[in-house]
Amino acid sequence: MKKNKNTILIAESEADHFSLLEKLLGKEYTFLRAEDGARTKDIAKELSPDLIILDVTMPDMSGFDIISSLKAMETTCEIPIILLSDVNSTKEEEKGFSLGAVDYIQKSLPAMIVKSRVKNHMDSVNQKRLLEKVNIFDTFTGTYNGNFLKTRLSQEWRRSMRDGMPLSIMLIGIDDFQEYDEETGGLLLQGVAEAITANLKRPMDIVARLDEEVFAVLMPNTPAYGAEVLAENICKAIEGTVGVSIGIDSIIPEMDNTSSHEAFLHRTRIAYEHDKKGNG
Repeated sequence: MKKNKNTILIAESEADHFSLLEKLLGKEYTFLRAEDGARTKDIAKELSPDLIILDVTMPDMSGFDIISSLKAMETTCEIPIILLSDVNSTKEEEKGFSLGAVDYIQKSLPAMIVKSRVKNHMDSVNQKRLLEKVNIFDTFTGTYNGNFLKTRLSQEWRRSMRDGMPLSIMLIGIDDFQEYDEETGGLLLQGVAEAITANLKRPMDIVARLDEEVFAVLMPNTPAYGAEVLAENICKAIEGTVGVSIGIDSIIPEMDNTSSHEAFLHRTRIAYEHDKKGNG
C-alpha cells in the first residue's frame, strides 16, 4: 500500500532558498510555497499542510505577525510552525516560542541537522494523528466509536439549535447477538457496518459503534422521513443476512427547549429497545 506523503508549506520569498529547502528535505514530502504572509495564511487555511516552515523575514509582514494570525484562526491553530531565520538571535527565538512556534532554525545550520529536526517534528505530527485515530475509531468495524459519537452529537445539537434545522439519529442493532459464536458475530458486525456505511451518501452523516452489537447513525439536517428512508435502504442491504432492530428519532432543538442531546439519544434508545422487544 502506497503511503501518502506529508505536506510542508514553505513560506519563503526567495525562490533560491525555497529550492534549497525542497532539495534538502527530499522526496518524502509534498511541498507548497507561499511568497508572502497573505498567501501563507490563505494556503494554510485552504490546504491544511502538516507542517509550516516560516521565514521570519517576509515582504509584506513579519513571520511573527504571520504566526500570530495562524494561531488565532481555528482552522490553522494546530498546524506546527518552524521559524526560519538568517540570524542567531535568542530574542527572536524566545519570541517565536512564546507565539506558538515548535522550533527555531537558523539557515546557517548544517543540512543534516535541519533535515533531522524537520523529520522529528513530522514524526510527532504523524504520531499524534495515529493516537487521535485510535481514540475516535472502533478498530474492529472501522466505524467511529461511542465517545466520538457523543462528542459529535453535542456539536450537531448546537448547530441545529442555532440554524433551526432538523437532527435525526438512528440506532440499529443485531437481534439475538449473544446467540452467535465469536467468529460469526464478528462477521455479522462487520457486514452490518459495511452495509450502513455504503448507504451513507453525505459526508456529514456518520456511523459509530455505540454498544457491542448496536450502531448509531447521526444525520444532521435530516427530518424524520429522510431517516426512515435510510433505515429502509439499510434493511434492504442486509435482508436475508441477519435480523436487526431499529430505533429512530428526529428533533429541531430550540433555545428554550428543556431537552438535551443526552435526552435525545436516550429517547432513541427507548425506541430501539421497543422495536427489539417486538422482534423478540
